[in-house]
Amino acid sequence: MIFNSIKGKTVFITGSRKNCGKTTLLNYILRAVRPGNPAYLSIGLDGEKKDRFAGNLKPHIAASENDIVLTNSESLKDTDASFKLLNVYNFTNSRCRPVLVRIMRPGRMEISGPGENSRLELIFSDMRKAGAETILVDGAFDRITQIAAGEDRNFFYVAGVEPENLISASASVSLIYSMSRTPVIKENRKVFGQIKEDFVCHGETLFLKGAVTSSKLEGIGKTIKCLVFEDLTKIFLDYSQWKALNRKYKVFFASKINLISFIVNLYNISRKDFENCVAEKEALKLFVYNPYERL
Repeated sequence: MIFNSIKGKTVFITGSRKNCGKTTLLNYILRAVRPGNPAYLSIGLDGEKKDRFAGNLKPHIAASENDIVLTNSESLKDTDASFKLLNVYNFTNSRCRPVLVRIMRPGRMEISGPGENSRLELIFSDMRKAGAETILVDGAFDRITQIAAGEDRNFFYVAGVEPENLISASASVSLIYSMSRTPVIKENRKVFGQIKEDFVCHGETLFLKGAVTSSKLEGIGKTIKCLVFEDLTKIFLDYSQWKALNRKYKVFFASKINLISFIVNLYNISRKDFENCVAEKEALKLFVYNPYERL
């Protein structure tokens, strides 16, 4: 089972859109990694009872004894779980302070985020010190940039597919798969650590720091043959733009982010119809369809 293989790792659960099944997957994975003191948190804004995008009640996690959870000061007022305080952080996420707790008696918990990606390493460190083996991060709305934090970086990509978004969902899957297979040269990390500009040229190689957009790529000199980017989370191109870039240049990343699997949740559409739309056919080997549809 693929979910058993993530024990001991830091894993981000990100997705194609809101309500595509990320939090449901988190609950499902927790069953596979327990016992083992899993820790989990979210990325997003806190302090609102309802989701700011969808308008529905924010999802909760079924917390078990010995789980380590990042929640917030407001959510603790509503939980039916018993817990032990491990840390109350001196920064806020929206209007609330993040709070790290250990679950003493099972119950439902709303998970929280640190507010800024730069704080993730602190949270991860505190979770490990508290005995966490596996750390799971419920991803933000329609974004994957949060997985850039840290060294041990792995992720599931959850695709909610229905007739209305068939084309865009299949293109997103193809883009992410193609990026995840881009060659990585770790020695290039030193270059990005030293440069202060957005880009620097070393012979026929261009190192481009930060977000990679179509407008940034317009001014590339004719002598450039190789492009090096920090990692796949910095790419803000669509699938066709990404493929065109790879046809024109040799493309490399400086850091590896491991794609574990695509979790595909189909709604009123067949597997065959979806797979026919996915341009990167090798990506199909990483598909796990509706793993929790019978829950």
